[in-house]
Amino acid sequence: MVLGARRTDRREQLAGEIRAAGGTVDFQALDVANLGNMRAFVDFAKAKHRRVDVLINNAGVMPFSPLHELKIDQWNRMIDVNIRGVLHGIAAVLPGMRDRKSGHIINVSSIGGHQLGNQ
Repeated sequence: MVLGARRTDRREQLAGEIRAAGGTVDFQALDVANLGNMRAFVDFAKAKHRRVDVLINNAGVMPFSPLHELKIDQWNRMIDVNIRGVLHGIAAVLPGMRDRKSGHIINVSSIGGHQLGNQ
């Protein structure tokens, strides 16, 4: 297993928990909003394990402000991570999965996309 995340402290904590439970894990810094960074992460995973069988897209951000506050920079970051990040992950692993005719891509969504607020 290979973990990727921007926050090194949380990534290292999770890796430690996996190892303490008897698992094996490698990790590398990853910013899903950057296609080159995503491709480098997948190359790292392939160097360690020969191929990527499963990709779990779980990165996500959500602005903590009502729409009328017009925090456009936060909206753009959300689009970069929540949409482009998913597309970057798919683009990085799908060619190999199609060549092998096997593999799984799992996209995780938060409940935030299903809640209505007073905005």
